Amino acid sequence: MISFDTILERIGGIGLSQFLVCLFLSYQSTSGGFHSLATVFIAYQPDYRCQVPPIDNATVYPNLTESDILNYTTPYDESYQYCYKYGYNYTTCDGTLSCVNQSAKSIQCDQGYWYDRSLFTETVGAEFDLVCQRSYLLPLSTSMYYVGILVSSLFVGNLADRSLKNLNNRNSIPTVMITEE
Repeated sequence: MISFDTILERIGGIGLSQFLVCLFLSYQSTSGGFHSLATVFIAYQPDYRCQVPPIDNATVYPNLTESDILNYTTPYDESYQYCYKYGYNYTTCDGTLSCVNQSAKSIQCDQGYWYDRSLFTETVGAEFDLVCQRSYLLPLSTSMYYVGILVSSLFVGNLADRSLKNLNNRNSIPTVMITEE
C-alpha cells in the first residue's frame, strides 16, 4: 500500500495551490462556527430580580443601591429567592421606605423582571423573560438548534443532492444543446 507521504513527496509537497484550496474550502465552514458560538453570548442569563416600582425608581429613591433594593424587596432563605418578592403594598412607598415590610408573605413577581444590563444590553433570556417558571426554555432552545443541525446534516444533504442533481441535469442538457448550435 502506498503511503500518503510517498505520494506527497512525489508530487512536490504542499504548495501554494494546495494551501489556497484548503483555505477556500475552510472559509465556508467559518460561518457555521460563528453560529455555534453565538449561543454563548445570546443565551447568557443576566442577574435578575422582580421589578418593584417605585422602589427601583432612581428618581424616587436616588440613594438606594442594587443590593439595598434586593434586600428590601426580595425574600432571603440561605440565598435570595429572585422569582419572588415581599407581598407588601408598594404603592404606599413615597420615598421614605416606611412601606417596607420584610415579614410580609412572599409572592411571585407580578410586574415583570429587572435585569442587570451592565455586561450585555440585550439577551434572549432578558428579552423573552426566560427566568423562573420559563427558565427551561433557554437551554431547550439551544438544544433544539443542535438537533436541527444534526437532522439537517444527516438528511438534508442527501435530499438536496438527489433533487438538485436531477434538476441540474434537466437544466444543463438543454443549455448545452442550445449553446452548441
